[in-house]
Amino acid sequence: LIIPVYNGERYLKECLNSICSQSIFKIIEVILIDDGSTDNSSKICDSYASIYNNISVIHQANKGLVASRKIGANIATSKYITYVDADDWIDCNYVESLLNAMKFKDCELVISDMKYEFNSHSKEFEFAIKPGIYNNQKLEYFKNKYLYSDNFFGFGSCVCVCGKLFVSEKY
Repeated sequence: LIIPVYNGERYLKECLNSICSQSIFKIIEVILIDDGSTDNSSKICDSYASIYNNISVIHQANKGLVASRKIGANIATSKYITYVDADDWIDCNYVESLLNAMKFKDCELVISDMKYEFNSHSKEFEFAIKPGIYNNQKLEYFKNKYLYSDNFFGFGSCVCVCGKLFVSEKY
């Protein structure tokens, strides 16, 4: 589980608490990439790493979100990779559910449901593609819908890396 962190102190504790509450937390490798934070994010990352031996922190000069994610993926030792942003939180069975789906269906990518939370309300992300198992032939049929379907919330699948479990390129 890779978490890029840049000045995320406002939400970081909630994020990390949701990760530490995972049903299979003890077997999850958590990599925090402190991307040159100038607030208290570095201290928060270090405090969690000092408590939990499966959490590690990489402190680096600011390189940006994509570079931080790549650094995390390069040092990860797990067969599976998922990303969480420092201002997000995940349900307590998130990792276990994704992992079970991947192993049960013998696939290389699992995409979860997502919910956007705003100050006073939340909105379930509505996918243009219905849940299911898609092989290459089915994916070709859905190609246009999968990429985009007319409005910001109309992507076939959320285009961000969060909410997905991948098989690492190392395997």
